Amino acid sequence: MCCLTVLVVLFLYVFVAMFVRALVSTSVRLFVSMSVYVHVCVCLLRVTVARHLNADNEMKRIFGARVVRNERRQEGGRRAGRAIRLAGIISPQASWHHLGRNGLTMDLVERKGNCCVFEMKHDLHYQQTQEQFWQSVESMNPDAIAAVLGRHPYHIDSLLQLSEICKMNEDRRVAADLIERAVYALEGSFHTLFNMATGSNRMDYNKMENRAVFFTLFRHLVMVGLRGCYRTSLEFCKLVLSLDPDNDPLAILLIIDFYALRSSEYKFLMRLADEWEAHHHVSRLPNMAFSCALSKFHASGASGTCKVEAVNERLSAEADKDLQEALLQFPMVLVPLVDRCSVVMDSVVHHPYFATASLKCPDPLERVCKLYIERTHSVWKEPEVLTWLERVALETVANLDKHRKAQKYAKIRNDLYKDTPRNVLRHIFLSELPNVSAFLPPDVGSVMAFDPLPPAKSYADYGRPERRTVMDNAGSSNLLTMFLRSMMPSFDPDAPAPEGGAPAGAAAAVGGVGTNEDNLQTLARVVRQAAQEGHASVADVLQQLYALIHGQGMPAAAPPPGGGDGNDGAGRRDDDEQGGDGMGGFQAGDFLPDDHFEFD
Repeated sequence: MCCLTVLVVLFLYVFVAMFVRALVSTSVRLFVSMSVYVHVCVCLLRVTVARHLNADNEMKRIFGARVVRNERRQEGGRRAGRAIRLAGIISPQASWHHLGRNGLTMDLVERKGNCCVFEMKHDLHYQQTQEQFWQSVESMNPDAIAAVLGRHPYHIDSLLQLSEICKMNEDRRVAADLIERAVYALEGSFHTLFNMATGSNRMDYNKMENRAVFFTLFRHLVMVGLRGCYRTSLEFCKLVLSLDPDNDPLAILLIIDFYALRSSEYKFLMRLADEWEAHHHVSRLPNMAFSCALSKFHASGASGTCKVEAVNERLSAEADKDLQEALLQFPMVLVPLVDRCSVVMDSVVHHPYFATASLKCPDPLERVCKLYIERTHSVWKEPEVLTWLERVALETVANLDKHRKAQKYAKIRNDLYKDTPRNVLRHIFLSELPNVSAFLPPDVGSVMAFDPLPPAKSYADYGRPERRTVMDNAGSSNLLTMFLRSMMPSFDPDAPAPEGGAPAGAAAAVGGVGTNEDNLQTLARVVRQAAQEGHASVADVLQQLYALIHGQGMPAAAPPPGGGDGNDGAGRRDDDEQGGDGMGGFQAGDFLPDDHFEFD
């Protein structure tokens, strides 16, 4: 019995010792892994040279300093005396207002190792401006947003919203100018420790005040890319991604490969794919799968774009292998990509594996593939690249029966791509590609340009005030009363609901005869009387309603045609002289036309 007890105790001791050792070993490996990941994020997303964040420097390198100076001179020159020259991202224009103190500041929240966590702050004046902006957006009147911006020229959300309106009106020069003003305002509010070139800055996207930084920088990098400054856009992609690399709220990984290819930063793209695969599974994104293979093809010297002494056979073989993997994993990309490049590859596109792939593609994956094709098809149009694509596609088809990866990838597509993450939908909305924006699911609803698809865990230092309107109280009012109230000249459905339940505009009598409530009761009585009599025509009822609304009292019976005192139009002319245009105060201008994947 004693020996049995000793054996049991010894067994338990050995078991506990092994368990503790395994637990400590796992914790150490996890800690080392996370430490290496944080170090990789900081090093990889560090801006190579700070001057690459200024698009003017890249324009000077491409076209020459003299051409850029002449262009700026034609635009009206630059601010000389009172301009605030900041870190150098934006050079202020002469037409801009003085920056000064706009109520927007940045605070340092905490330090996490080598990283610093920052957050934006709004003072009381900026909060009041933000509330005015929210009211102007609810009114759906661009003039109201412009009025807010006129009083506060560096309000970030107003600049973003008005820039989107300008883009809808095909006025991209003004839209780009508004975005640059927003970047300039943010640059003036940055903390002294907020170094954009280090890659160690962090911000919480869930906080409402911080999201303006993400959106402004993203829209700026897109605008800069449209001007051909791809290296500057790439550096801004690094900057935005470094603010929240774990969550990537704007899905920068869906666009950073395009600017890396256009700026010939092939080594950066290959390093990004290798070092982020363990934590972000970037190979399961179609854009990264195809673009990384293309970057290796260019870096090997096989395309002739890189100046190398000899073709790197090892890197070229890796490019062929990666492209085969991409074609097996995402076969639905090949046919529309070839069509978008306006080339003919009948020997490949008619193969059943590629021709029918789009029919079996889940909708979330199809959105990302369409996005990649619309954005990146231009980098595949080079003759050497198309020849390489056709050769590898033929090899893939020839070896299709020799391996089972096609069936494995088909199962992965059906299991993983079941729903589109919110950051991908947000990226599609911000991508400004019309053919892709149409692929947004119908359940997304209305999206605001200044804050598209806010996160579910959104919070702020101050709340958005609830604003009840007249129409919000319609459910508690009589339907006939609301209909008659809507016929009043001063009726505004977006007006704030009156306190104490009084009707909107009760302080002003209609036509000087009684109050609005008295006139509403009279109008209701007129309609009931006409319904009871049965012989009153619709024209008679409308005439009585019109007369009551404009304060003429109950009109007398209409004279027979051709009868009367021969002065039929006199009263109407007096009405027009006293009451304006007879439209109850409505103006024509009051109406405006409607114009990451999370993997296991």
